[in-house]
Amino acid sequence: MLYQLETGSYGANDRPGKALEIIIAENELQRRSSRFLSVVTLGVALVSLFASAVAIYFSKASWDSSNKWEERQIQYLKHIDKLVQDQTIGL
Repeated sequence: MLYQLETGSYGANDRPGKALEIIIAENELQRRSSRFLSVVTLGVALVSLFASAVAIYFSKASWDSSNKWEERQIQYLKHIDKLVQDQTIGL
């Protein structure tokens, strides 16, 4: 079609604006597909961000739970140590 625009030779069913219409249509198709890909990319990024936020939340919750458990175990050990010391003093 571009050849026809440059040379000016057209077939019986061709018209001068047809090649330009095809170029415009291809441009519109490319614009729509790039827009779609942009939306899909943004959606994937948002899902990834949400999954990361959930992972961070559970990681923080696990960290806090582990720290609390360690503190309780240390308190139990101190309590047991005190009981043992009290019993040895009483003997």
